Amino acid sequence: MAAGLVVRLLFVSLVRFPRIANDATFFRQVGANLAAGRGFDSTSVLHPGHLAATASHPPLFPVLLSIFDLLGLTSVTAQRVALAVVGCTAVLVMGLLGRRVAGPGVGVVAAGIAALDPFWLQPIGTLMSESIYLILIPLVLLLALRCWERPTPWRFVIFGVVIGLAVLTRSEAIALVVLLGVPVVLLASVPWKQRGLLALVLLIGLSLMLGPWLIRNEVQVGGAVLSDQEGVTLAGAYCDETFDPHNATFGSFSGFCADAIAAYFFKSVKPPDPATGWTEVSLDHTLTTFSENFARSHLGDLPRVVLAREASTWGLGNQGFQLDLAVSGGRNRTYEQIGGVLYWISTPFVLVGLATLFIRSRRRLLVLAMPVVLVVLNVALTYGDTRFRVAAEPTLAVLAAVGGAAIVGWIKSTLAPDARHRAEFAVELAPPVPQANTPDGISP
Repeated sequence: MAAGLVVRLLFVSLVRFPRIANDATFFRQVGANLAAGRGFDSTSVLHPGHLAATASHPPLFPVLLSIFDLLGLTSVTAQRVALAVVGCTAVLVMGLLGRRVAGPGVGVVAAGIAALDPFWLQPIGTLMSESIYLILIPLVLLLALRCWERPTPWRFVIFGVVIGLAVLTRSEAIALVVLLGVPVVLLASVPWKQRGLLALVLLIGLSLMLGPWLIRNEVQVGGAVLSDQEGVTLAGAYCDETFDPHNATFGSFSGFCADAIAAYFFKSVKPPDPATGWTEVSLDHTLTTFSENFARSHLGDLPRVVLAREASTWGLGNQGFQLDLAVSGGRNRTYEQIGGVLYWISTPFVLVGLATLFIRSRRRLLVLAMPVVLVVLNVALTYGDTRFRVAAEPTLAVLAAVGGAAIVGWIKSTLAPDARHRAEFAVELAPPVPQANTPDGISP
């Protein structure tokens, strides 16, 4: 953690960032308004020149920035430093997650990756919500493993609360209720009747976090939505440019399409309710419907578009455009490139770790795999962007640590001149000794 904090402070102090992106500007503006008592309001195309209630993004990250504002940390530099301090918490959580998965050695390596990897640092420098998402996703995974190992109602309540916090950071995390919540409930080593109770308390914890936000949006914005930016996102992903394989934005996002389509409906099409005019929610629904119709009319192109989206996200294609997209989002180009190189260096270790966990503990692997599934689904439905890989970064780090430990153990066992070292290696990779009152033989 100390190393992670020092690296983050040096990163935000010495590295130059090209710009503050639109999303970061929104977060800072709303955070300042919250701190000043003006509510979760911002200016927008729909409300030029004055503040209005908004649900363009989930609220957790702007709330954090508002706390910085209340503490007098109002400048970009000051908020980057404060976020660096908060962000080093990810190092601790990754260490705990790695230890829970495969022991203290793996925990230390996973924490080291979180401390040093540029992909974990960039969101802090750009003041983006992914900086705390990288804390919450490994925390969700850690709690999922703890709930599976010793299922109690209180653990499942906390599990639901943390999933809710992740959803209030990035709305696509709502899929974790199904991807993680359902398997953990089903795999819990308790009677079926008690599993129903665990599912209920998980939903209670989730509702405690999401309920106030949804009610507020119903009252002030006109719809119980997690966010109302889906429409403009889809409009920029489902258009002629992004479906053209000869265009640089193929399988990705076109800001030109998003702006042009939104402006057309706003200025040239009558709103669904003339009495209220265009609202964020009505425009979001209209743009979503428009994008769905575009997708239906291009069903034959969808498979290759989705393939291009996944390739772009996982570093298998269109990397020049992805690098430009990252820089336009405020990231430092050099560190983005370094992060890409480290990503490919770690890939063999990830694959070895995947095979090792598949042999040793498929249940742990199932839990770790769910954020990757979340990224794959989100990218397939929206567009390809290496930034969207953020939810999978904790899983990749843990698998790389497991793979590295397995390779080192194999080398030691191969070179060891006596049986003692081979026996030590066998114990290191052996499944845990079964314990009483635990579903998988792991001591709490």
